[in-house]
Amino acid sequence: MFNNPIISIGLPVFNDEKYIGYAIESIINQSFTNFELIISDNNSNDRTEEICKTYELKDKRIKYFRQNCNIGQRNNFEFVLNKSMSEYFMWASSDDYLEKDCLEELFLTICNNVNSVLAFPNVKLVDESNIFLGKLNIKPNDQKEKSKLSFIRSLALGSKRCSYVFYGLWKTKILKSYLPLPKCRYYDGVFANYVGLHENFCYSGKYNWCRRIYVQLNFERYESKDKILFKYYTSNLQSLKAIFELLKMIVYRNFRIKYINRYLTVLFFYSYYILVGILSTSSYLRRLSIFLKIKEIGITTEKTNNNV
Repeated sequence: MFNNPIISIGLPVFNDEKYIGYAIESIINQSFTNFELIISDNNSNDRTEEICKTYELKDKRIKYFRQNCNIGQRNNFEFVLNKSMSEYFMWASSDDYLEKDCLEELFLTICNNVNSVLAFPNVKLVDESNIFLGKLNIKPNDQKEKSKLSFIRSLALGSKRCSYVFYGLWKTKILKSYLPLPKCRYYDGVFANYVGLHENFCYSGKYNWCRRIYVQLNFERYESKDKILFKYYTSNLQSLKAIFELLKMIVYRNFRIKYINRYLTVLFFYSYYILVGILSTSSYLRRLSIFLKIKEIGITTEKTNNNV
């Protein structure tokens, strides 16, 4: 065990007895070993606590915390980050898993890109039985995506790339400087997109983060991540307010204009955001039809190989 691990991995979990053991195994068996694993159990009522405590006894790198009550998913994600004292930090998902070289590749990538605050991999898609389904190529953000209007537009369209890069390897100090996580649904994608507006990201190009797709609940899980945010927020006043506050942060940080003009700029972006949400419905339906075809034939845009 390392006294001062260079990487902290935060694993928030709630009622995931089926896959939490597999996720932990994939982490503790990484080729890169200089890390700690911080698990925060959000008051699970299944066997999650028992499984995590068993692993904690086996591996001294594991620190297990159990919340006295359910503090909510977003707060649970912040909890594991705030427990980290390492130079680098990475969130892990309790039902996904990492291939053996994932952490090593990300660490080498971010060390070789000193101006970047985040390194992230490409994604393999697997089913409940870990059978390979296909790949997702997650490209790094470019200069065009750093424009203010492009950022607001990507909020309305709900970019999947942003929610995936959220689970990459971050520089902890800079990551914490952008807290708190936004109080809105799809906060992982919104947060990653917001940080990407100000900072550089890099990616390893390796397909070694495995994202689980559920056959029975496939559509529901993807809908919750990919539906245009406008539809969420019109039914959630708190999220509407959160987006408004997020836009204020963007404008106040990036536009050197007088107060009243800044406020008017926020209102403009807010109107733009809602307008794009309305107009993007047809685009969303096209993406949905493509996804249903993928689901029907069991592959993604790249050739599959069940032996991978």
